Amino acid sequence: MELNCFLCSQKIPNGVDGLGRHLSRGHSIALTEQLRDTGFICGYGNCRRSFNYFYNLRRHIRNAHNTVILNDNIPNCGDGVNDHVENENVPDMEINVDNHEELPHESGTNTTRDDDNVLNLRTEVIEMICQFHANPGITGKTINTFLEKSEKLLIKYNQILKQKVLAELRVHGNHTGPLVDNIFDILEFESPFQGLKRYDQQINALIEYCGYVEPIEILLGNRVDTIINRETNAYEQKLVPETAQYVPIIPVLRMVLSNESVRNAIDSEHISEPGMLASFIDGNHFAAHPFFQLYRNAIRIKLYHDELEVTNPQGSKTGIHKLGVFYFTISNLPQHMN
Repeated sequence: MELNCFLCSQKIPNGVDGLGRHLSRGHSIALTEQLRDTGFICGYGNCRRSFNYFYNLRRHIRNAHNTVILNDNIPNCGDGVNDHVENENVPDMEINVDNHEELPHESGTNTTRDDDNVLNLRTEVIEMICQFHANPGITGKTINTFLEKSEKLLIKYNQILKQKVLAELRVHGNHTGPLVDNIFDILEFESPFQGLKRYDQQINALIEYCGYVEPIEILLGNRVDTIINRETNAYEQKLVPETAQYVPIIPVLRMVLSNESVRNAIDSEHISEPGMLASFIDGNHFAAHPFFQLYRNAIRIKLYHDELEVTNPQGSKTGIHKLGVFYFTISNLPQHMN
């Protein structure tokens, strides 16, 4: 059975599992996460129903088009969402319907950290810290509290595990000897939270493990502020430096392009069907520009500017603490990756 890919219009064999493999490998889409822009669109025949989550699309295809799916014995593609809600009584999450309540979904993956399938706890903790710092709603104090409580929980669990193993060995009369010593040596571990309690330690770990790019402070000039001298109670003028924080664009691009999924997405970019204007490469300027004729996969950067308040918008300090922010997107990438 073949399904049409809603992103590239290719005919994908092997049914819904083949479509899952194609979306994951060919378009770098995380099948366990919500696809907000277009949704997962059914590609069977003329059916164009759209769903926020891939597992809803899978269930729709099997239920609505079961005449051709029931005998589909293609093995699962390891996308992490195969039938994990198939037996739950959950309504289909179709896009643009009246009920906009989102369904809970799982975000776990089957990724292994090395060839020996040994879980590197410290790497996992650093990735967790990275995700926390990327969320503007989580404060540094909250991160440190979570790390402290997590470390205590891990140590407590390790102690309970040792007690259970020792009790089981005593039941079988084998609670002493070299084998028991080896077992408890294996259960010993160095805390993965060691050296990650302070903010500077966390940033250093992100630089080492995650390719974090540090901002550079640039002096723009000085302004004159009027302040009160607490000793004389008189107003005085003071020079205050005006600075900007610049995150170097070349290292950021190097870090982003080091991801194979990003490179595959850029290489797989293609012009839309005739008559459709979906991106810059569909326009006449791209088709006629001599540079893009030579380098069709050249990185295209869109630069944006915005201003934002970092204080209470209803307070008395609005305006004087407003920040101007420049940021960019890579136009070669599909919308869900930007």
